[in-house]
Amino acid sequence: PVACHPQAWAAGAVPYLLQTSLGLVPDAFRRHLRIIRPALPPFLQEVEIDHLQVGSASVHLQFRRGPNGRIETELLHVEGKLEVVVEG
Repeated sequence: PVACHPQAWAAGAVPYLLQTSLGLVPDAFRRHLRIIRPALPPFLQEVEIDHLQVGSASVHLQFRRGPNGRIETELLHVEGKLEVVVEG
């Protein structure tokens, strides 16, 4: 192995960064997705995630910075049985 090869942890860094910053807590067994205190970095005004798989369900979400600076979460579409709860 050499130092110039991409490593597995590097490939997983972006999905993990999105999951933690947007507060995504999936529970596929209970068909439940919690969104806890989502945050966006100052340089981003909006993030949209489509086809996010939680078990056999799929969800389309939009996160956007509101006029007061608070992050607003909008559930655009759910395919399958999934409960989505936004906390904070």
